[in-house]
Amino acid sequence: MPTATSTPTTPVPTALFGGALHVLLPPGYLDASLIREVPSTQEVFVPQSTSTDTSIIFDILEPPLPIPAVGGDTDTDGSGGRGGDGSGDGGRDSDGGRDNEALKIHWDDIVSPRASRVVRVQAVDVPGAQMPGAQSQLREGRTRNRAWCICGTVGEGEGAEGEGYTAILATVVRLHNVATDLVVTVNVPVSAEEARAEGPGAVGETMARAFELRDLLLGSLEVRDWGLFVNE
Repeated sequence: MPTATSTPTTPVPTALFGGALHVLLPPGYLDASLIREVPSTQEVFVPQSTSTDTSIIFDILEPPLPIPAVGGDTDTDGSGGRGGDGSGDGGRDSDGGRDNEALKIHWDDIVSPRASRVVRVQAVDVPGAQMPGAQSQLREGRTRNRAWCICGTVGEGEGAEGEGYTAILATVVRLHNVATDLVVTVNVPVSAEEARAEGPGAVGETMARAFELRDLLLGSLEVRDWGLFVNE
């Protein structure tokens, strides 16, 4: 009887930054450093087949603004939690405001502000069990890491005129204990055909899969060696 093998939909355990981080990726992704030069603070994965054009990028960046310590009055688990619309959460207190501002600075570094449009900003959860060693972030018996996701588009039509565009999901995981922002970016080209079918502001099948991919990346993210980060 043949032994069970991985199906094309089975996520693939993947080491990042020399094994310091681990994450699950969808099958069929290639490490871009095998075909082109990639900065040492970045990991890029591109699809090997034509079934998807979605690319994935991990960046280790210096925070543009100080990261507030988790455990104060700010609570990112409220109405802006995973899957909720957190467009108003970032300004409800000073700590959230700093997170929101830092997120937008990272966004402007990723894309040109003149060529992009921010659709929404939301708070998301990162499972504390995958972040062992972040003792300064302990609260109520578990580790909490600030994470904010900005969803935007790049392209002339952005779906409004039925033109193709690129949607970008940029999530900033704010690692207070090592003064580092880990930015996880999912780039999702949306065809003109799908843009016309979904209509302005709608979430089509491609974008729905992109949000699922983001949740897979965040849900499986594991730090195994905190020595990767410079603790200032």
